[in-house]
Amino acid sequence: MDNQMSQSNPGGMPTKVVAYIAAVAVAGLAAVAYGVTHLGGINVVALEVFCVAAAMSEVGRRTSGASHVTISLSVAVILAAIVALGPGAAILVAASAALAQGLFPRIRPLHRTLFNIGLYTVGALASGLAFQAIAGRSGQEALTVMLIPAAIVATAANFAVNWPVLAGVIHLSTGRSLRLVWKEDISWTPAPILLTVVLGSALGANFVQFGWMGAAIVLVPLAVLQVSVNAITRRYDEEPA
Repeated sequence: MDNQMSQSNPGGMPTKVVAYIAAVAVAGLAAVAYGVTHLGGINVVALEVFCVAAAMSEVGRRTSGASHVTISLSVAVILAAIVALGPGAAILVAASAALAQGLFPRIRPLHRTLFNIGLYTVGALASGLAFQAIAGRSGQEALTVMLIPAAIVATAANFAVNWPVLAGVIHLSTGRSLRLVWKEDISWTPAPILLTVVLGSALGANFVQFGWMGAAIVLVPLAVLQVSVNAITRRYDEEPA
């Protein structure tokens, strides 16, 4: 999920918006630093593949013209990385997704990309810490009856960070009330997010248990869900104002 902010130069933005974006960007850099220093002895190839998968999820998203908010299934890939590799790796996967969103299919303004890196990585950090607080560990040790409750709490933690930060920047940028921002931009997102809990958990657990063949089984419904999300945003675009 990201914010479709103004494409203009940040110099043309109000000072409070620039300060807000800068604060989120700095928080993101701190989250990335945490991720790099908390990787442990992970499978580097697996990390690279998860990063590519998250980036491809972002490239495959459809941007809605009617809403300031879009959603991609990189959320599920980030959750899978938490389950399989841990919070540190998931933060780098989230950063890869945000970076891809800023570069493809066209290069977007730097301030927007930095904001999204902060948004994605801080959300991933909150999600990863919440997951481990419930499940205890990632990897093989996470494959217990606590996996789904931990995934639900982790996803809730992600969007407990993500939604307020998004609503804040949209509110500051447009002057709309937070209530209106929720109604017009965010209220449609919970349904696909709930599905990402299931698919992200399954993707991570299958990778841990069965390797890449197990993960591939989940990628097909994940791709189908991305198509469904794109159809939802298209429908919102077509609805009369």
